[in-house]
Amino acid sequence: MCIRDRLIEDRIPLPMRPLVSSNRNAAFRDLAAGLQQQMYFWGKDAEHADGNLFLRTGFEKRPSAGLKGTSCYRLPWENGAIELHGAHAGWLGEGGGMLYIRPLHRCVQWLDPEPPIPGEYPGDRYSSKPDGILQNLMRPFLDWWISHEREVLRLAGASYRESCHRVFKKLPRSRAWLRPPLATRWVIALRDHPEDLPRAKRFDEGRCPMDFSYERYAHWRKEMTEKGGLTLDASYCNERINALSNAEEASTQSHIHI
Repeated sequence: MCIRDRLIEDRIPLPMRPLVSSNRNAAFRDLAAGLQQQMYFWGKDAEHADGNLFLRTGFEKRPSAGLKGTSCYRLPWENGAIELHGAHAGWLGEGGGMLYIRPLHRCVQWLDPEPPIPGEYPGDRYSSKPDGILQNLMRPFLDWWISHEREVLRLAGASYRESCHRVFKKLPRSRAWLRPPLATRWVIALRDHPEDLPRAKRFDEGRCPMDFSYERYAHWRKEMTEKGGLTLDASYCNERINALSNAEEASTQSHIHI
């Protein structure tokens, strides 16, 4: 089912559980670092060999009014819209919203309901204060981010994001963040369990909000789909079978202990 078909136009974003104030700055820094990597991934999504993944998931594409030769993407989402461009990404509603501004390497509260002209970010149109207001405004964007990664998994397979990550790590001056499956889990944890969120660099040490003591199949499936970000459909299962049958596959090697 297309994302557009699942939209609830009049949904009001739910407030997030508050981040511990002492951890708030660190969480926003980790989010910005993750988005620096994710923006590269989304750029590859627009160039996918089987067709632009944004257009395939309901986005509207329009020419940029600022940086020439670039495009903007828009998707109605949670009583507002997702706005994507190579220089910024976020969610905007009637009173503004949350944006990650790539040249600033920062998440900000955008104070205008109209999206910025790419490349133009006057200081009187945003607040960079990392407070609870900004945290709540980013909830719809995190919802979309998680949903989009599930759609990418369904449309392009598990190996696609891993290949994006491998290429990104090799780029000059790039700073690779968490591997894609773990990155999605960190975003889910930021949305659902911010009060217990560890720093991203320690997130792979087992501090994960997923419950691995499964009581029954339905419990396991809920953890895998809602918190793990997996689809568990036939396409995904076939993809994993093929990957696990190939000892050279990066995701398979991570399970091999010598």
